[in-house]
Amino acid sequence: MSAVQALSLAIGILVVGEALFLLVGMVFLGPKPNKWNIMRNINTLFIDIAFGALLLLNAIETNQFIQVSIIALIATHAYREAEFLFSKSETRFIFNWPLFAINSVKLISLGILLLWVI
Repeated sequence: MSAVQALSLAIGILVVGEALFLLVGMVFLGPKPNKWNIMRNINTLFIDIAFGALLLLNAIETNQFIQVSIIALIATHAYREAEFLFSKSETRFIFNWPLFAINSVKLISLGILLLWVI
């Protein structure tokens, strides 16, 4: 397994895993009503699951969608950080500092991975 495949696997697990935990925790098990459960945040989870799955697939077999997956994930994760830092909305995707830290780790890792695949 190459370094790119290993990093794709690690980031894919982190991205898909976090999205699934947030989906279950916030949507299905979270308090009702929950201001976080808006279509934009739910769609963001599904974007993470879809593009994270492509990263997992890249760990098994190199695919042509790796750069698109990485760029899409960087864009959505960068947006989340900007929203957290500059918006006071109660429906922002990142709603606490621990989520911000996890998002930052994923964003840095995605940037490293993008540099490797370019």
